[in-house]
Amino acid sequence: MKEYKGYGGNKVTIDEENVLIKQVFQKENCTFNDIISVNFIPPIMLKNGIVVIVTKKATYEMIFLKKSLNEFKELYDLMYKKVYTERNTCTSISNSNDDEKTISRNANDMYQYCIDNNYGMGRTRSWGVKHFKLIENSLGSDEKILMCFIGLHKYVSISKHDSNFAYAITNKRIVMAQKKMVGEILQTVSLKNLNDITMVTGMAMGTITIDTSKETFSVGVNKIIARSINDKIHEVLLEVQDSKTNSLVQQKTSVPNYSSADEILKFKELLDMGAITQEEFDVKKKQIIGI
Repeated sequence: MKEYKGYGGNKVTIDEENVLIKQVFQKENCTFNDIISVNFIPPIMLKNGIVVIVTKKATYEMIFLKKSLNEFKELYDLMYKKVYTERNTCTSISNSNDDEKTISRNANDMYQYCIDNNYGMGRTRSWGVKHFKLIENSLGSDEKILMCFIGLHKYVSISKHDSNFAYAITNKRIVMAQKKMVGEILQTVSLKNLNDITMVTGMAMGTITIDTSKETFSVGVNKIIARSINDKIHEVLLEVQDSKTNSLVQQKTSVPNYSSADEILKFKELLDMGAITQEEFDVKKKQIIGI
């Protein structure tokens, strides 16, 4: 049995597959199969650290002091291994092949997609959904959500960033949104203006850099999450590129070649002049268009 004591009476007790979570007036006995996601937010200069545990019943924020950093990093690593690494492989494949291909335009569903795929979760669910609501309201009628995630916007360091934003990649653009206590931020980058997306990782955090023709955006997330998000972003962008290429090929094959049409017109003029017969014109026309 292992016990992790946080600030203000927060406590997590792990006994093999059984987990007891205590937070102020909340208490839950569960197993690792009941835990949907876990996220680690390290302490910064004026804020304590948090391990966010989302179960099928509730969300718990296990606050800890800087002196307990190693202890709660151990808790996070243990829970991450149990929740993500040791989960049934067949379930993961099913999700990636079916659910991830069609993402709902609904804000709640976009947030849940992030939780289910470990693409970030922010501080709380309510704020995460508010961020995605801005994206939901901005979507065009023909836009499809290909992938979404949550991260620290304009990330420089763990103490220098613009807090959590919601991000969505559609078949047309990348949308970045944050709902504030007063006001909101909504930024858009057309896929046509996207130069590259790269990733670097450090000891605990990873940075995903979105490089555009006008501006560069850095998004900070947990380094393990960063790899997953980066891989998925490049996967969907490649699918968009392939789709556009196939569309162009179809357009080219469906439109008659201009020189062929011009050649037929010449023989039509000869027919009208009486220089060739209708039978000769029909034969030439079939030869030109390849019938």
